[in-house]
Amino acid sequence: MRALPVLAAVALMTAPVHAFDFSDVSPSAAARDARQRQVHRARHERRRKPEVRAYVRREPVVPGFPVKVCHAPVRVVGSQWATDAGAEESAQKAWAERVRWEFGEAAMDLNAAQGYQRRCSRSSIGETLGQTLHRCEVSASPCRPAFEDGK
Repeated sequence: MRALPVLAAVALMTAPVHAFDFSDVSPSAAARDARQRQVHRARHERRRKPEVRAYVRREPVVPGFPVKVCHAPVRVVGSQWATDAGAEESAQKAWAERVRWEFGEAAMDLNAAQGYQRRCSRSSIGETLGQTLHRCEVSASPCRPAFEDGK
């Protein structure tokens, strides 16, 4: 019985041990050459010219003819203020910020917008330091102003 574990240990020691050849880790010469050809081809192949895949017909801009582009109405609610005038100014600033984010700086002028509407109401339940707070909601369609003649 004692000989069995000893024989097992001897059998394990005499078994061949597999070693890894680390030269197999690097890519073969054929793979390396294929990669170099691929890189060379990518660098030296002719570049294709850009192709027009879609066309959008635009109205021609006629000099002297005003073109005003308007977007869908944008509605925002401003911050609380102690007065209606302050609340409306806060809502107008919020409107300009939102329009600038969505349509760009050219459309954020409230004077060029169409359909300006405002609704102001009391927003506080009680009085804060003896004052009631107000909040306004502003809605308008932002418009990009027309081109002007440069003189």
